[in-house]
Amino acid sequence: MAQVNTYVALDILRPAPTYIDLTGNFNGRVADSESYIKIQFLSDGIPLNVTDYTVIFQGVDPTGKAARVVGTTSPTTPGDALSAGKVTFYFPAGVFQSAGNWDHDSTFFALEDADGNRISSVNVGLTVLDDKVSASISSAGYISEFEKLKEQILAECKTIEDGANDALKLITDPDSQLMVTLNAVKTQVEAYQAAVKNNTFATASDLQAIQTQLRAVAGNPAVSDLTAAYPQGGEPRYYATGKVLGVTPDADMFMVVAHVPPTSAGVPVEDAYDITAGATPAHYARVASSAKDWGTFSQVTFW
Repeated sequence: MAQVNTYVALDILRPAPTYIDLTGNFNGRVADSESYIKIQFLSDGIPLNVTDYTVIFQGVDPTGKAARVVGTTSPTTPGDALSAGKVTFYFPAGVFQSAGNWDHDSTFFALEDADGNRISSVNVGLTVLDDKVSASISSAGYISEFEKLKEQILAECKTIEDGANDALKLITDPDSQLMVTLNAVKTQVEAYQAAVKNNTFATASDLQAIQTQLRAVAGNPAVSDLTAAYPQGGEPRYYATGKVLGVTPDADMFMVVAHVPPTSAGVPVEDAYDITAGATPAHYARVASSAKDWGTFSQVTFW
């Protein structure tokens, strides 16, 4: 019976056996995004404090394609305890591209510190299930799904507006970067909400233009602004160009998801996703280097 709610124990000292089959705890599916597995890192059987480490997944998929995923854990997932080595690792969209078994001789998890030093786990066995239904759907047949897309935009607008209202209550400096960004977002949200609710635009291309304008509200708040706005922790989102974030392509628009832990409970991290229409999928991650400043973004690479 699958133990989907338990943590898989991975020992970095790699004692025998040096291979663990994950299929009893986790099976991915082609085209999944945000699938996850719970892991507990050990050192010679003793829970390992992973507070200062970034978790990495690396392996070779059923087609022989290598993949590397960096820093997609969340410090606020219920049940996790970094000091006890317990984390929840999320597999972002694009990892599971082909059904079958990953190469268990070259697939593993690892921990990397701020200096780039790495320690890896034993090898793991991973199976990805097929998705024949989604693969057979023609995108041309779904142009009529205007209403679903409209609901998604309204939900996104509500999320941004709620975050803006919460932050405005906590921040008193009108010249802070976060304050300026939130005011701009709030103004744009109100305009787009009115347009969507009134069915002002009638075509898919018009809707895409509104999405692009909504995502064009750039921002890059400091660590201290986010921790001040979310003292109990949270996952606010904002939008910025690659140039603002210091990533490429610099003209593309990115959605940034900030993972802000409660005060003194961990270090904030951010994931940046390229949302520009027609762009090659790109995912970057960065970790706070101090109470105020961010480290640089590192790309989550697939090759």
